[in-house]
Amino acid sequence: MGAATQIGPTLHEDVTLNISGVSLRVQAFEATEKTGRVDDLCLQSLVTLLANAQSSSVFSFVVSGQVALAEPLNLKFNRLAAQWRHKIRYSSSLRQNIMQPAYWDIIKMDKAALPFIFAEMKGPRWADWLFALRAITSDMADAPQFAAEAKLNEIREVWLKWGLNKNYLVA
Repeated sequence: MGAATQIGPTLHEDVTLNISGVSLRVQAFEATEKTGRVDDLCLQSLVTLLANAQSSSVFSFVVSGQVALAEPLNLKFNRLAAQWRHKIRYSSSLRQNIMQPAYWDIIKMDKAALPFIFAEMKGPRWADWLFALRAITSDMADAPQFAAEAKLNEIREVWLKWGLNKNYLVA
């Protein structure tokens, strides 16, 4: 058997840009067999392009044989959350719910997902996000810790206060 051929571009570099208060995740894909970084000129051109665009746009940008795709973080979160909600719509199992790939993709967004998770914490299904909060903030020394007997409403209030103090949540 011959070597496996990869179809499609390979993720090469992942950068989060904050332009005029809009966070954009830029993924650079290697479009050829060459290796290397996305050069500074590419990123500077991309920043100029994105700064003049709407925050809800998705972009393709080609320079030096590489393609950079940008998806605003709010759209990414909303897309993943919608996929996740669709998969769990008939489930009452917390374990099954948090094992869905879209939920883990949100967790992989790391701290960039926190403002969106805290916005969800104000809604009726807020408890769905407790595991994600714990997973994302596990390396933060000042993240809330709870005793086993803590009540859910107390947990929610402590997390919301913490998110507000850390500027992840707008009052």
